[in-house]
Amino acid sequence: MASIFTGFLDNVLNGALSPKGNMADWTHAARLYTDDNFRLAPKQKFLYHVSMNLNENVINKILPNWDKKHGTEVNMLVKAVTLPKFDISVETKNKYNRKKNLQTRIDYSPVTITFHDDNNSLTTQLWAAYYQYYYRDGTYGSRDGAGKPNQTARPYDRFNAYKGGDSNGDRFGFDNDSYEPFFTSIQLSQLARHQYMTYTLVNPIIENWTHDSLDNSAGAEPVQNSMTVAYETVFYADGPVEDGNAPKGFATEHYDLTPSPIAAGSATSLFGSAGVLAGGASVLGDLSSGKADLGTILTAARTVKNAKKLTKEGLRNEAFQVAGSSIRTATGTNVSGLANTSFPKSGGNGTQTTAAIPVSSQKQNKFFPPVELQETLDSNITIKNAVARKAYAIGAIGDSVGLSNGLSAFDNLTASEKAQLRDAVDENISNGNQKVIGIANQVVSNHVENGQGNTSTVSQQKNPLGNT
Repeated sequence: MASIFTGFLDNVLNGALSPKGNMADWTHAARLYTDDNFRLAPKQKFLYHVSMNLNENVINKILPNWDKKHGTEVNMLVKAVTLPKFDISVETKNKYNRKKNLQTRIDYSPVTITFHDDNNSLTTQLWAAYYQYYYRDGTYGSRDGAGKPNQTARPYDRFNAYKGGDSNGDRFGFDNDSYEPFFTSIQLSQLARHQYMTYTLVNPIIENWTHDSLDNSAGAEPVQNSMTVAYETVFYADGPVEDGNAPKGFATEHYDLTPSPIAAGSATSLFGSAGVLAGGASVLGDLSSGKADLGTILTAARTVKNAKKLTKEGLRNEAFQVAGSSIRTATGTNVSGLANTSFPKSGGNGTQTTAAIPVSSQKQNKFFPPVELQETLDSNITIKNAVARKAYAIGAIGDSVGLSNGLSAFDNLTASEKAQLRDAVDENISNGNQKVIGIANQVVSNHVENGQGNTSTVSQQKNPLGNT
């Protein structure tokens, strides 16, 4: 006969015999967020890129060449942006005593974009160009002979109401012959795991622009500008991030391509390019080659100082990390589920371990030494053209034309000019130019990741472009 304790005893028995006990731990959350290289982990708000695509026929009439000089820079000054919001109107109808919901319309809520008010006033210049293009009012401002802003303009004389058509024939407001759109589109891109998700705002127009307030008691608080943008619809697109190509304008200007000297270690670590062992090897290398100088003495002093900071616990955890890295290299398995990352042995309080998840499709960039880079570039003109094209676009080699015209500048050069830039790549790599070396490493790594294997196999490929 069942009693009031039957259900309770059943629960106790089932819980006691369960592999996890009566309560499961948080391993299910780890499986959700860390498996497959953090594929389902939440995105971060600070990873984004904005592209305001300006109509060249419009902007060049007001500010000649402004788009080429500052079009990408003003995008990088976006401090914050709201993503699109959709309001759908729904009406509830009665259908034989049954409620039926019907969609009747969709409204696109405006997007707010906040800019830094930079010292060069680029964001204010953007608004001034928009203002002068659409509204006649903003075109009457000028400077006097001393270069100072005029305080008045004849169209705004106060006592001209009865002076006839010559004094009252000026145009105001929208009467400014503005027929083409100022913005062709605005693209908002979220970035995560080398992928982008882009929201394209179609036919955007500014419905509100706000300059910041100024306050003597604000201290070091930066000034900002903000605009509210209305649009007609939204297009979605996603794909892999490509520097300088997708999203538009990403990683083309003011983008650091030089590898960090502490990328694989730190001053208080034993291993890595900036670790104690690396410092000792550098000193011994200088002594054996007869190139010891003041820099060698300083490196030796820093190495001894850093060696004193090493702790037993730090060395133990670092040994586990190096061991994990060796396992990944040998087996192609990410021990922690996150590429190039091992969790410390003492990390976490749980009793269950996280199984290794093979991630065969994720390839990590390798840093090639200059000698190996040079051999690869000399054997494959396709890769060398790609390096020269990118280095020319960011101003690392050549003149300022590439910096102002972006990645397309290299394609418009003659065969002789392209050959000169390729020679410049060789020269800069030989001279130890870290920016060019970083670009070359990135291009070669991309070719390796795309399935061409290591640099030796890349070097053996045929050149499909000839000598152009």
